[in-house]
This record gives sequence, structure tokens and C-alpha cells, in this order.
Amino acid sequence: MGHGEEPPEQAAGPRAEPGVRAEPGVRAEPGVPGTPEVRAEPGSAPPPDAPERWPLGTPLTSPVPQTPGISAAAPAPPADSGLEAMLRSGGAGRRPGRPTLVVVAAVGIFVAAALTVSFLMFAHLAHIGRSAHSTHAASPRASRPTPSPARTPPAAPAAAVFPALAGVGCAVLPGTDAATSTSSAVGDGWINVGGGWPECGGKALATRKTGTADIVQDTFTWTFRVGHPAACTAEIFVAATDPSSGLATYEVFGDSLTPGARLGRFVVNQAAAKGQWVPEGSWQVRNVLRITLTDAPGYPGDQFHVTASAVRATCSH
Repeated sequence: MGHGEEPPEQAAGPRAEPGVRAEPGVRAEPGVPGTPEVRAEPGSAPPPDAPERWPLGTPLTSPVPQTPGISAAAPAPPADSGLEAMLRSGGAGRRPGRPTLVVVAAVGIFVAAALTVSFLMFAHLAHIGRSAHSTHAASPRASRPTPSPARTPPAAPAAAVFPALAGVGCAVLPGTDAATSTSSAVGDGWINVGGGWPECGGKALATRKTGTADIVQDTFTWTFRVGHPAACTAEIFVAATDPSSGLATYEVFGDSLTPGARLGRFVVNQAAAKGQWVPEGSWQVRNVLRITLTDAPGYPGDQFHVTASAVRATCSH
């Protein structure tokens, strides 16, 4: 082909751009007439008028390569995939996993338990209210306190074994007693003297008579418990001592020592019976025999002494 001659146009296929080698069989880009699809060689820059393309494997967030000298319009953001949309929306519409199901189940169990406890408490309070109402509505007879069972009476004191001995210095046997008593603060009281019954240590007590009729200030009482109705007799031992110097007045009582309960009365001339046993009368008693020595005078102005020592009693049915 000579100089100045233009080569004939090829019958088919577009003309390749200068500097770019077109590959045979490459189809033209749709919508771009006369522009063949070109593929850049490795390491070569794309032609200025080549359509922009992203290399394979370029991340979605990688910047679009720019052609020097050409300001390309910003590409439209790619459409979100379903996963990315779900992540950006906070997992809306996401199918709950196993931990979420466990938490939901636990909350449901807790709510059910709370409702059950509340129901039981309500039922209990309602029952208490009904019980209180029933108690207030009960009849007065039902609200009366239950009487306590009758108490067992204490056992009766032991009875004496007759013949029984009691007195000053004597051993205190079951059912027996001997004691002094003062009925007035101005009385002379009792003093210790000897000459009593030897089995009781020879002890005796003495007091002076008041000298005024019907005035009694000091007494001494011997007690014998029988435990049943009986007829009793007594013997009085007169202490062998000088204070046994006058007429001694004795009174007999049963269960009570009140004046109206007196069963009898007798007088012993102690001055004439020192150191002797003096038997006296017979009395009907129910449970107890009491003999009391007084300081009553035998006559007006009598202020001689009397003594108390021992008494022996005998009781039978």
C-alpha cells in the first residue's frame, strides 16, 4: 500500500481505539454504538473514554477508581442485602435464637409463680376473714371461757397414833403439836423452867395469872389430830417445880379454837399435883382434840404461876 492511500475500511467490526488492542469476538457495549468492549491488559491504564468498571473481588465499600483528569459522578450506593439491612435495623424481624427463648421462658415461669402465690395469699386472707367473722358472730355462750377442772383438795394431815404424847421439849410426832400463844401485848409471856416430863427432856414453861376474872392474856395449847369422830380422854403432867403453885384453868376445843366451839373446861390444882399425871374427862370430837392452858385466875386477885409440860391423849371410835 503506497503512501497517501487510506486503507480500505474493514467490512465488519468497529475500529479499535489507538493504543488499545481489541480482542476478536468481543461484543460491543450495549447502548454505546461503535464502541467495542475492551479489556485492559494487566498493569496498563484504561483508556480515557473506556467505561468505568470495578475489578472482580473489589469490596463493596472500596472507592471507585478514578480516571485522571475526569471527574466521574458518584456511583449510586449498592442495594442493601437482607443481612446488612437486618444488622443496621438492630435485628428487627430476626428470628429469636436459643438464649432469647430461654429468657422468655424464664420470665413466663416467674410470672406464673407470682400469680400463683398471689392467689394463695388472697385465699388465705379470705379464710382468716371468714374465721374472724364466724368468731365474732358466735353466740355469747360459745365465747365463755371453759371452766378449769376442779382442783384436788390437799391431803388431810396425818392422824396421831394413840395414845399420843405432846408437850414442851417432846418429839413432834405425826398428828401432834404443842405451842404457846399470847393474846395481849401486856401479858407476862412464858419463861423456861425445869421439872417437866423426863421423856421430853424435863422441860417446862411458866406464866403468871392475870388476877382479873375473865381476863386471859397468855395460853399454851396441845393438839391431837384424830381424823374421825371419836371419844377422847387426856392426862396432864404437872411440872415438879415451884412455879406450879396455883389453880390452873384448862379449856377443851375440837376443830376450832373460837370461844363458841369450846367442848369443856376443867381446873387442876398444880400446887397439890407437882410431878404427877392428872387424868381428866371424856369429850366427843369430830377430827381434832385441843387442850388449852390459860392464865385466868382461880379467884379475883389470883396472880400465882401456872406451868405447862406434857399431855397424853387417848381417842377411840
